[in-house]
Amino acid sequence: TEVDPAEDHLQEVRDCIDTLNLADNCSITSSLLRHWMEMQLGKQRRQGRLFSGGVTFCGMRPMRNLPFEVICLLGMNDNAFPRRLASYDFDILNQQHQLGDPSSGDEDRYLMLETLLSARHSFYMSYTGRSLKDNSECQPSVLVNEFIDFIDAQTATAGKLCSELIQLHPMQAFSTDNFTDPLFSYDTSWCNVARYTQKPVRALEKLSWPQKVRAVNNDDRINIDLKNLQRFLAHPIRYFINTNLKIFFERVDEYDNDESFSLDSISSWQLKSRLSSSLLKGRSDSYNKLNAESLLPHGVAGQIAFDNIQRQNQDWLQQLKNFCDIPRETIIVNPGLEGDFCIFGEIADYYPGKGLMHHSASRLNGSNFLKLWIEHLCLCATEQYDDDDRSYLITPDQTIAFTKTDQSQAMKILFDYCELFFLGQSQILPVFPKSSFAFALEADHDKALKKAFDAWRSSSFSPVKGDEEDDYIQLAIRRSDQIPLYHPAFEKYASAFYQFALRQKVTL
Repeated sequence: TEVDPAEDHLQEVRDCIDTLNLADNCSITSSLLRHWMEMQLGKQRRQGRLFSGGVTFCGMRPMRNLPFEVICLLGMNDNAFPRRLASYDFDILNQQHQLGDPSSGDEDRYLMLETLLSARHSFYMSYTGRSLKDNSECQPSVLVNEFIDFIDAQTATAGKLCSELIQLHPMQAFSTDNFTDPLFSYDTSWCNVARYTQKPVRALEKLSWPQKVRAVNNDDRINIDLKNLQRFLAHPIRYFINTNLKIFFERVDEYDNDESFSLDSISSWQLKSRLSSSLLKGRSDSYNKLNAESLLPHGVAGQIAFDNIQRQNQDWLQQLKNFCDIPRETIIVNPGLEGDFCIFGEIADYYPGKGLMHHSASRLNGSNFLKLWIEHLCLCATEQYDDDDRSYLITPDQTIAFTKTDQSQAMKILFDYCELFFLGQSQILPVFPKSSFAFALEADHDKALKKAFDAWRSSSFSPVKGDEEDDYIQLAIRRSDQIPLYHPAFEKYASAFYQFALRQKVTL
């Protein structure tokens, strides 16, 4: 006899009402009663039901195997099925086994046969065929092997039918075998990885880069603002898209209403920048002052974060103290170069008797490196640089310096950068802030290319994103999944931007 589903649900309502204990003189509104009933009925869960809808997961039990269209047996490994019960010294059945005594092995053999008979359309068995430790072959359950032998014995050509029934699944989720006939997968992300692994390296080496040339006004060629030149060298692709296409990608951080109890990477960088700027201005930022401005986490965590920042950056701040008592000067530069190029601008970080000094709370990177290098060349080209002066870049990880460059050589290098700047106004150059600088830092070609790829990719272990996630670079490569580091022009322009300056630097 079948149970009426409506009667089943009605019984649930009756059981729920039975749990409602109300006094005789108690009054309750219908809306409140309806809300209480919805809450109680929503909490009810029936566990262990075979017909729960969709796919039913359950263990094999005697006399409970009902007919299903598809039945799957999972984990049919040799050490898992049939069951091997632990033997105990006080177990009399194991010591004096008699005919008819229950046996777990015989029970599991019967369960598998009963389950097989319950399958109406498909019967599926799976087991782990390779060891996770050494990739050695693992054996299936002895019952699976007996089942295969039985099938072979019933067919005219032994082994042919079983070879068609047995399917070896690939070990990796991104294997192309998972997305080809007869296997198929619905995971889009792994499919993209599988599609990418099938692309030959030669196809990547032939990656096309945007070659369309834009006409440039001659005034742009003659007059070059020093700040614009520095912005271009820091990120040529972003500068081209900003100035020519008028496209700006701005990352808007969502308002965080949670209380902060630790410093993230951005907050740490802001705090270090604040401490260094205040130090050069002759001021001292105490914990109480920074805490009053809400620049530190709350409570004791703020004091710990402040002490850690000062301790970890003690050497960096100590080097900045050497410039505290020297009044900073602003120098106007306007070097005239060959080809009617003219750079104009102001340099605001010159310290008489010391030289040019830039500092950054970030690690040494291509942006702050070239910014100092260009200003250094402008001072040397206009002969506003003493023989004993040096140009310093002081960062938390290292300090570098440039000595005086010959005027004619400085003008020639500036002319080359102006040519790159003019070229970068007419087309997008394959220069990437992190990858190109990482490539130029390493002398060995293979190691340089490896470091460039490391800088290109983002890592889940680092909060710093790689060039592959830069919005401007993604726009330039048309959101393609190909890596532009294979393009021949990548190495050419990485050398033109950085290598001569790297040969001139002195690490202190």
